[in-house]
Amino acid sequence: MSGRELQCLWRAIQAWAEALGQQRCGVGALSWVRPEIIEGFSIGGRPGHLHVRVHLAEGWPASLLPRRVETTLGEVPLQAWRSARPTAQCATLQGLRTSPSGEAILGALGFLAADQHAADHYYLVTAGHVLAARSGVGFDEPFEIFTTPDGVRIGRAYLAQTSITGGAEVSAYELDAGLLRVSAQVWHSLIREVPAALPQRLGQTPVLGDRLQVCLPGGDVVAGRCQGMSAAMNINTHRVAPDGSTEEVTLRVQSLVAARLDRATQAGDSGASVQDPGGALLGLHCAGLDTDGDEANAWFTPAQAAISYFGILPITRETLGRPLPVTPRPSLRAALPRSVPGTATGAAAGAAPSREVAVDTLARTLWAEARGEGRRGMEAVACVVMNRVHRQTWWGRNVVDVCRKPWQFSCWNPGTPSLERLLKVSPADAAFAQALDIADLAVKADWKDFTDDACHYHTVDILPDWAAGQTPCFRLGRHVFYNRIR
Repeated sequence: MSGRELQCLWRAIQAWAEALGQQRCGVGALSWVRPEIIEGFSIGGRPGHLHVRVHLAEGWPASLLPRRVETTLGEVPLQAWRSARPTAQCATLQGLRTSPSGEAILGALGFLAADQHAADHYYLVTAGHVLAARSGVGFDEPFEIFTTPDGVRIGRAYLAQTSITGGAEVSAYELDAGLLRVSAQVWHSLIREVPAALPQRLGQTPVLGDRLQVCLPGGDVVAGRCQGMSAAMNINTHRVAPDGSTEEVTLRVQSLVAARLDRATQAGDSGASVQDPGGALLGLHCAGLDTDGDEANAWFTPAQAAISYFGILPITRETLGRPLPVTPRPSLRAALPRSVPGTATGAAAGAAPSREVAVDTLARTLWAEARGEGRRGMEAVACVVMNRVHRQTWWGRNVVDVCRKPWQFSCWNPGTPSLERLLKVSPADAAFAQALDIADLAVKADWKDFTDDACHYHTVDILPDWAAGQTPCFRLGRHVFYNRIR
């Protein structure tokens, strides 16, 4: 199976992962995708003989699964799979130590980065769950840093951003990644003290069979191979409650890469840099599992996805010493803090975004999703967005939350070229200027739906699983709309 075919298969299981991430049952052809039954998905087998592994929760019979499912590749076999749930490896050793409480949070440094829009902002990048191991963790919270297992203290840092929050017991997130902002002095000290934090260059997300290695604190390396991608994988971890007690929680991370390592990783390895044998940065180690056989025993966040999500520039040996290619911050990013899955969008959870931000976000969504369909096509997509807002459901309760709900409007998916383009477009683009006008009318409520209350759509050249057996309520150009999808 070629790399292109592997990516097609990956996109197919992402559709199933969405149903899990939404904590609701599938519909139609997806009726078997139930969060209480399925722990997650991964790709198994070998090139040319691949299948989708469906990780079943304990106590559920394999007979609940269809044996084969139809995808854009044709029929794909499903294989029921049972294994212990992977464990996020952070709890009790030196690594990142919170201050002023002094409680230890275990974790490893993945790589160093700078803000792509601010030359004087420097970051340490690690696994998100390492930085959110305590419930109620917030931005601008001080941390002490230890660069090696023997506890060399070099300074303080501040929690800048994490895609994993200390939220509900089972919550779905885009990524397991987080940033600590550090001073220039600390940043340069890390470059000297932690060679593993400085990869040779930035690599591409690996595919099935590619060799890789987890670069652990102290210089140890665990080699292995990529096992293909996983989706919506449940991971066990512990969180420290405000009273100092610990509680077990489950993270459901939407996109991970699975690997089979030569030996199991240990507590404290979360956040470590994953590289290829040539030293190219591939990702951040997130979770491990001590298991025999050929199944995956490690999972990591792709570096490219974290870089795109946070808007950062990784520092590598190839770029070290060169001027950083800092670019002006787009107005959208300046006005709109990155959304944290599972929380309200905005600087303060629950705060409604300003009208200006709502118009800008909706316009970029319309431009990215339907500029090729002309004004009427963009108006139809605006109808879908506003219909979702009016429903006041899990889609979101305002325009920004609906547009940026993870894995709904694909133009906002992290690590995609469409996200880069939509963040850069300006009113000098005629289609975007038109999209701004449409968005302004929609947000002002000077708007009448003409799609028969549609809340879903797809293009005519695909048939998503959620649309199987469903009757469209409206058609326009290359888009087909639906109003009865649950």
